[in-house]
Amino acid sequence: MTVARMASIPHGTTIEAQGNTVTFAGAPDIKPVDITPTKIKDGTKVVPKFPSQTAANQQTARIPQDLTPFMFQGTITQDLLDDPNSMLRNQIAGQKILSTTTLIVRTNPAAPLFGGGTDNIAFLLGDPVAANPNANAVTMSAIFWIETVENTLQIPIFPPGQGPITVEPDGPRPFGRPIPRFLVDPPVPVPAPRTLTVTSNQIQYTQTVILNFNGLSWPHVSVATLVPADPISIPASAWA
Repeated sequence: MTVARMASIPHGTTIEAQGNTVTFAGAPDIKPVDITPTKIKDGTKVVPKFPSQTAANQQTARIPQDLTPFMFQGTITQDLLDDPNSMLRNQIAGQKILSTTTLIVRTNPAAPLFGGGTDNIAFLLGDPVAANPNANAVTMSAIFWIETVENTLQIPIFPPGQGPITVEPDGPRPFGRPIPRFLVDPPVPVPAPRTLTVTSNQIQYTQTVILNFNGLSWPHVSVATLVPADPISIPASAWA
């Protein structure tokens, strides 16, 4: 099945991306992604990498310069700068993912797909004669993983008439990792603690936008893991 994505970015770029979707059993294989710029002329990577790509370097052209508080909390690490997709792999490490639906879209899709692209205002394109773009968005690609996750819940004693409570699933609690919550309101008494197995949906994505300026192609990578914000109701069938 083919899919399409359209977007308009306020700074002056519109995109149309196309691709395919596939569903398979198990967890996704999330490949690394590199934020190192490449030269527009020949596509070779900048060597050595920019000092700002070293997390411990406190004297670089970035904001903030000192990443020590973030490194202490684990929200920014050298692994994350080397490969932003490592955040996605860390999220699913230890999870039991039953199935995954993958959506892959690009503004320059491979054959047999065709069409799509980016369009930028004149300022972003820069002077075409001098071939010196200001911030020309040339390509965008994105992968979305819609995952069905199996969760194990520890249910406490629950007498009749007690109001609903929320429970988090078993598993590690790394800083910043999104965790679903489940609404426990059993239709039958729970006279003793019990273990319950339920599923939930989780969406992960990685997106790379290539911006051309100052003679280089700069990868702008965005990644995230999304879980439901509200507690998930447990179906009555789970209590049978």
